Amino acid sequence: MDIFDLVYFTEDDSAEDRAYFRQLATRANAAQYVFVPRKKFSLATQAEFRKRTYRWFKSQAYDLVLLASIDAYIPAAIAARQAGTLITFDDGTANINRTSSYFQVSSGLRELLYRRYFGAPSIVSLRDKSVRHYTLHPELPNIVERPRLRAVRGWLKNDSARACRGCKTYFLGQPFDDVLTRKQRFRLESYLRHLSIDFYVKHPRENKVLRIGVPLLQKGGMIAEDAIVKDAGEYGINLIGGFSSALFNLAAVAQRRTMLVFGNSAQTRAQVQLAKQVGCEVKEI
Repeated sequence: MDIFDLVYFTEDDSAEDRAYFRQLATRANAAQYVFVPRKKFSLATQAEFRKRTYRWFKSQAYDLVLLASIDAYIPAAIAARQAGTLITFDDGTANINRTSSYFQVSSGLRELLYRRYFGAPSIVSLRDKSVRHYTLHPELPNIVERPRLRAVRGWLKNDSARACRGCKTYFLGQPFDDVLTRKQRFRLESYLRHLSIDFYVKHPRENKVLRIGVPLLQKGGMIAEDAIVKDAGEYGINLIGGFSSALFNLAAVAQRRTMLVFGNSAQTRAQVQLAKQVGCEVKEI
């Protein structure tokens, strides 16, 4: 793609956000970094995103529109105003997890009002409109049918660079306050303290890391996958975490991957099934 414009949305302003925006922006014709901190009321957050990106609503001249977060109101609204072809690409595990919002047909009043107010099409209509979808996991079901999937080469194993020097173990952080109760968090911390973990890989949206006595991996603005591969060097890689995209993305690189789960809900069972499909071990806490 020779000429493109870029608009990058974030509610976190993480080092990863800034680093990868800079990489893309250096090649872009025009680029905007849009950081809006999470507000108490989600409508206020979306309204601020809309206000800061008003100029992108005026143009309808793009031949192609590439979109990741199909559930985000303002990016979807901007995409809907363009006359060009819509192309989507993976956004974490949401695209392969059928319990995520990407696969739910919401009939909630707030959802309908938000989409109508901001001019955002439904998730279903965006999925239907996407002419092709780029994915790291073409072997797994995605938001579009297999004929519309296009495989992207991810992190590949380099046998010559990984001599038998043992493994480094990395724990993959997540925004645990969003998914775990206080009791579950305590149980997870107690379990992890008994493991030999070399580094804690903090998630960009993780405000409070677990207290497990493990040093944080200094990522230098890289995403988890890049930082882990770089740090491991000639050592093997052992990954431990929850339902994390890195467990899936580093399948060809890691010697061992373990997903930790709580309970036996429908959502958990779906996640376990996916993890086992790509060769992860599963441990219930």
